[in-house]
Amino acid sequence: MKTPNGNEPACVANVTLWVAYLSFCAVASQPPFSCDPQDATLRNPTFCKASLHIAIRVRDLIGRMTLQEKISLLIDNAAAVPRLGIRGYEWWSEELHGVSDVSPGTKFGGQFPGTTSFPQVIAIAASFNTSLWEEIGRVSAQLGTVTRLPVHPASPVLLTKNGPLGALDSLARLNEAAMPSYLFKV
Repeated sequence: MKTPNGNEPACVANVTLWVAYLSFCAVASQPPFSCDPQDATLRNPTFCKASLHIAIRVRDLIGRMTLQEKISLLIDNAAAVPRLGIRGYEWWSEELHGVSDVSPGTKFGGQFPGTTSFPQVIAIAASFNTSLWEEIGRVSAQLGTVTRLPVHPASPVLLTKNGPLGALDSLARLNEAAMPSYLFKV
């Protein structure tokens, strides 16, 4: 790349700094989530220590919550618990029998006016048809990936990117693409 004054290294350095600045702004604009290392109050709780067994972490998180906070997380439009870094989230959109277009957690329109819907899981299981289960898993994984809906096939009810322990949108999409639900077949 030639610059008017022939100073290529300075131009590359400026572009690099600009890209780094934009990347920083993008990361800094992400909403906070539980276990945010920048938040001193959420740096050391047991539920933030990924090296511990999940049962220990869950017990610690639930033990820190008031009864009212626990109840507020039981509805499809779960309230935030700011003191623990838990954002509000919607979990109505699950993938066990397709991505619904009638729930408050999923908004369709434009290129995606609707989606596939499968029978209830108990009916699918009663078929004893393992190839059907695998095909439903494949289609469910594709629906979430193609439509870019915040749905995670390995965790079909809580939305990974908006769930209580949070995740960046890019990580949620990577997990969604890397772990299609048909990998979890019986």
